[in-house]
Amino acid sequence: MSASAPYVGYARRTSRAGSRYISSICWSYYSRLTFYQQVEWDTRIYSNIHAVIVIICCGTIALGDQAGGIAPYISALRMLSEASTPFVNQRWFLDACKYERGTSIYVINGLLMTASFFLSRLCLAPIQYHVIYHYWQTGVLNAMTSLEVFALIILPAIADVLNCYWFYKMLRGAFKIVTSLFKDNTAKKLKD
Repeated sequence: MSASAPYVGYARRTSRAGSRYISSICWSYYSRLTFYQQVEWDTRIYSNIHAVIVIICCGTIALGDQAGGIAPYISALRMLSEASTPFVNQRWFLDACKYERGTSIYVINGLLMTASFFLSRLCLAPIQYHVIYHYWQTGVLNAMTSLEVFALIILPAIADVLNCYWFYKMLRGAFKIVTSLFKDNTAKKLKD
């Protein structure tokens, strides 16, 4: 057992207690969740807090200059993908609270999730590869180890392939929802 293990256990218990207390006051449905759903709920609350902090910190770094080097800049750029996390978590909250998939809040969250995923994961990838290409032309990558180059180029490329796949699935879901809403609205207008 490491020296930090007691602290980690304490931190987990107190942070879960804080989330449990706030959640039970703010959301009446929280008390109806199973123990495992409550743990998942609490985890997602802190995941949202983490995402906001990461977006602020990494956004500041990514908008700054690249004087700190390529690796911190690219890492900050990649961490901006956390912008989609709150919407992914909100989808779980809506499911846990038994919201119907066609409700306004569910549809709006789904569209925001799809848009934020696209902007924060797919649109930032070409910027990353452009910066890497620039550094490659200047010879900076020659000073890096093979492992560093692998972590800088290959791992993000694998993540980008997965992001494209997930975005495709999100886009299909968003398309189904939007087209069904238009069909429902058209049917209502025809009845009137």
